[in-house]
Amino acid sequence: METNFKTLLPLIETFIMVADSGSFTSAADSLGSGKSLVSKRIAKLEGELGTKLIYRSTRKFHLTEAGERFYRLCTPALKGLEEAVMDVQELQSSPEGLLNITMPQSLVMSELGDLLYDFRAQFPKIELQVNVTGHYLNLIDKGIDLAFRIGAIKDSQLIAAYLGKTKLVAVASPEYLAHNSHPETPEDLINHQCLTHLDTPWRNKWPFPGKDGKAVRIESSFSSNDGHQLLHACLRGMGIMMGPQVMFDRHLQERRLEPVLEKWYQQSSDLVALYPAGRLLPSRGRLLIDFMKEHLT
Repeated sequence: METNFKTLLPLIETFIMVADSGSFTSAADSLGSGKSLVSKRIAKLEGELGTKLIYRSTRKFHLTEAGERFYRLCTPALKGLEEAVMDVQELQSSPEGLLNITMPQSLVMSELGDLLYDFRAQFPKIELQVNVTGHYLNLIDKGIDLAFRIGAIKDSQLIAAYLGKTKLVAVASPEYLAHNSHPETPEDLINHQCLTHLDTPWRNKWPFPGKDGKAVRIESSFSSNDGHQLLHACLRGMGIMMGPQVMFDRHLQERRLEPVLEKWYQQSSDLVALYPAGRLLPSRGRLLIDFMKEHLT
């Protein structure tokens, strides 16, 4: 027998209300109807599905095994429909609401970080909340809408939107290079002043993708957990710094910094925006992704 899903939707909604409230009477109050209508809808739904969903007596009820399974499957589906309606309605008005995002400090210091200010100016009713961290947070548990990251993320629970490419680079100021020998190989770094970030896994070993993927041990002359401080030290000629190229782009263009060991840093990584696969991304989140794509490519 073919089922008309359109007619099932109000029946399923009633079933979810009964299961959530634990009472036929409470569900009837929420619907603004009588208890008998709720009972008829549940009976009709059970008839359409060909199985019992609720065992009920004069005093109490509980879900059957089929009812428990049906509830688990239907609840996120109905929530998705509700979010879809709200999302489309939001598109018809001025975008507004909270957008919770996370990104590492290296991206905050890049053009991508600057674009957040431009985005906020264009959409003043959208509130941006930025969690700056290099750690990979659980987006669902933390209630985060978008995470901006560098490199491929192997996680089936996340969807990645491609924004562009970047790569690791080592840089130094012209003043530093004028007073020190120019490193020719990664091993030469042992004789140089190196500026390192305390919170990165490569604090004392710098990766060189062009060197068979191996890391080279370095001696840190100045370290900090603040990327801005390290960049300022690098610009002042205190040593060589490593990080994603997007963090140094404007300084490289202005020739305040120069790349070193370029041939060992040819491998590019994707710059991506990540969001949970099982949750509808708010339209304001898609607006930010599209905004980034437009200005980064």
